[in-house]
Amino acid sequence: SPALVSPPVTPALPCPLPRLRDLERDEENLGEKESVQEKLSLIHGFLQAEVQLQLSELEAKLRCEELSEERYLAKVKALLHQELSAENGAGGPNGSPGNGAYGSDEDSERAGADGDEDGAMELEEAAAVSSSSSSCCSGAAARARKPRRSRSNGDA
Repeated sequence: SPALVSPPVTPALPCPLPRLRDLERDEENLGEKESVQEKLSLIHGFLQAEVQLQLSELEAKLRCEELSEERYLAKVKALLHQELSAENGAGGPNGSPGNGAYGSDEDSERAGADGDEDGAMELEEAAAVSSSSSSCCSGAAARARKPRRSRSNGDA
């Protein structure tokens, strides 16, 4: 019946995207933590199981105080950024934003099945690398709003 055909035609991700853009603009009003939590709640259902697992592990580390809140937020932001750019086709093999939600999702699932452990490792390394740079820059800059000072903090 036609009712069954229409839902898959609409891409799954674009619904929360305008709200995500608003959140990025509102981050300075909301605060980094609230902004990240809001983004998570919006897109959690769209994330792949592997990413959801990594997010819960990060949350557990935060609760056990293995991670500082700043590091946790940086890692979560890095993961979300990575996932969103993959979903939008930016990092996908076809690079087409039009069908990125479908194409990159299938491609990454296929890649995950082949080298699952390697993929998870790369993702963690990428999150660690980008979080180390974003924790010194965006984290401190959002709070202090003085990028020059946050850079010197990163060097110190």
